[in-house]
Amino acid sequence: AAALFGLPRDVVVVAGTTDGCASFLATGATAAGDGVTALGSSLTIKILSDRPISAPRFGIYSHRLGDTWLAGGASNSGGKVLAQHFPLARIIELSAMID
Repeated sequence: AAALFGLPRDVVVVAGTTDGCASFLATGATAAGDGVTALGSSLTIKILSDRPISAPRFGIYSHRLGDTWLAGGASNSGGKVLAQHFPLARIIELSAMID
């Protein structure tokens, strides 16, 4: 891969991923229909599918994952939405309970 991009031969090129895809992979899910929602500075939703799903108007896109597809989307609202429903002290209290 280094040669493909004109990089020195000793440069190691590795694949990376997004936090949304990484959160899905961390679940170990393997069946079509399995899904995950990750809430951080952004909000992502991913679902495993046997075919790509795309709805650009709604921000839905798919990543290839082996012989399957990881369909989903993201929102920039993320954890900020919690502040509309919980006072800061309660968010801190609940956060301390996360394992």
